[in-house]
Amino acid sequence: QDEPLAYLQACDHLSGHIHQWLEREQGRITDEFIQDNAKECIDSIVHLNTMLQPEENDRIDKLKMRDGGSWDVIVVTFNYTDLFDRIVDAAYGKGKKIGNVPGLSRDCVLRDVIHAHEALDGCIVLGVNDEAQIANDAFRDNLDVQRVLIKERVQRQLASYSDARALEEISQSSIICIFGMAMGRTDKRWWEAVYKRLIESPETILIVFSHDLGKMEVHTAYRRHMVLQTIKRKFFDGAGIDFDQELADRIIVAPSQKLFPLTPISRDDKVGELQADTTGDFS
Repeated sequence: QDEPLAYLQACDHLSGHIHQWLEREQGRITDEFIQDNAKECIDSIVHLNTMLQPEENDRIDKLKMRDGGSWDVIVVTFNYTDLFDRIVDAAYGKGKKIGNVPGLSRDCVLRDVIHAHEALDGCIVLGVNDEAQIANDAFRDNLDVQRVLIKERVQRQLASYSDARALEEISQSSIICIFGMAMGRTDKRWWEAVYKRLIESPETILIVFSHDLGKMEVHTAYRRHMVLQTIKRKFFDGAGIDFDQELADRIIVAPSQKLFPLTPISRDDKVGELQADTTGDFS
């Protein structure tokens, strides 16, 4: 019994360090940085069409013309910091119009921002997707280990409903965008939810924004095909589902550089002082 306890204490120690480090990084984000980046960052959502190819835009336009009313955007973020919330508030605010849908007289409204794995003002969710991902056989069936390491069980302990809200939005979405995610198996339940939506709603479109695609110089059909297939396979692998070429052909892969553009923060003297203050806190 002592071994699981020591393991959990080590996990807690690591989680505490991660939380402290993220708080320090969050503290580096100045109001000036937010003001300089906010509008361009949020406006990029409205101008999604500039990041896609003409035939891809045709698929998007069919969905946009199908329903009336506003075009609602829900951002499900796995980032623990308040960066995106501050950007939204500085640009337009939650629940506010952020522009017009290109080519249509419809409002584009950013309805909400949901922190799927919580935020730094509370207990952040770290860990694995399920007990099968706990490598140590001796710990895998330990209930305390499961309640601390399995993300969904942690969120039931927190009782915040954040993940349930996010999953509900995914289940109703007509366009799902994945940005800045590795699509790894530790978030399997999320990729399973996206997969389920694609199966249940053949008209639903998944767009995976890829940094790798944007930075690669792909000049031949073979190279482009291999890059796209690799990125799509990551989604299926993350969901723990066999690759399906027919479904993969419905997935759009787009370069990520134009979505949520941010000016990098310089490593100034203030950061140097902050780093010096943390010396000895992290191993």
